[in-house]
Amino acid sequence: MAAAAGDGGEAVFGEDADELGRELMTMRFDPGSGSRVVATGTFRPDSPLLRAIRRAEFVELLKDTRSLADGARELRSRDERRVDAFVAVALAVGEAAAARR
Repeated sequence: MAAAAGDGGEAVFGEDADELGRELMTMRFDPGSGSRVVATGTFRPDSPLLRAIRRAEFVELLKDTRSLADGARELRSRDERRVDAFVAVALAVGEAAAARR
């Protein structure tokens, strides 16, 4: 459930940080080729983590459109944006947890 003003929960990309943390903890991370990491997990299509990642992807897409407006010639691929969005959500969840300590 998304955190709402006054309910005491920290909202991260519109979702409850604790719920996102629980979902992140169910994921598996394995070495991929080169410096890549393969993240796997099974989630409902309407899971808080997937909703947060979609919102973060939108933010990343807006960054790319601003880059185009500023004269960028190359943009990130869809996969690169998705990875950046996942990392943004994971970092924000960690920051929310650290802020409570």
